Amino acid sequence: MSTARPVWCSLAPGGATQNAAAYTANEKNKKENLVGGVVGALIGSLLGAASIILLSQLGYVAAISGVIMAVCALKGYELLGGKLTKKGVIISVVIMIVMIYVGDRVDWAIMIARELETDVFYGYRLLPLLLSEEVIDMTSYVLELVLLYALLLVGAIPTIQNAMRKDKVAGTCLLYTSPSPRDAHES
Repeated sequence: MSTARPVWCSLAPGGATQNAAAYTANEKNKKENLVGGVVGALIGSLLGAASIILLSQLGYVAAISGVIMAVCALKGYELLGGKLTKKGVIISVVIMIVMIYVGDRVDWAIMIARELETDVFYGYRLLPLLLSEEVIDMTSYVLELVLLYALLLVGAIPTIQNAMRKDKVAGTCLLYTSPSPRDAHES
């Protein structure tokens, strides 16, 4: 029976330890580009807002868009900002919260514009009036928004945890090697 066995980098030949240490040092020494990170988070959140609108207009529950927004905004910050720090997470989360609201509201504005045969901007401005006059069910509106925010958390929490965990890993890696002849003979 041939199974791979784990070997820690410090035991592995060929300088894998040095490569892992150099990679870790490089990651820790990366400078955060705040402006680039904000631009990346905005671009990612725009992709999320577009998915809210597109999926909803196609007749699907746009709730998965919360996950899309979280992943795209956080990864956008990380890609254009150099690295995702706690400050970057806070900035990205604020951007995501605003863009979920804007995306949902634009989605409703498109539906209103379609129903009233008017433009989207007028539908956007008309939404609060239609909610206050109970033409649009406030419960449905709020539930959809809450669902989007909840699924934003579903996508954001693991993405944030992975990014923060990546910063804490310091020179540890696991290599998989073929079993030694002795191990192969024993199994």
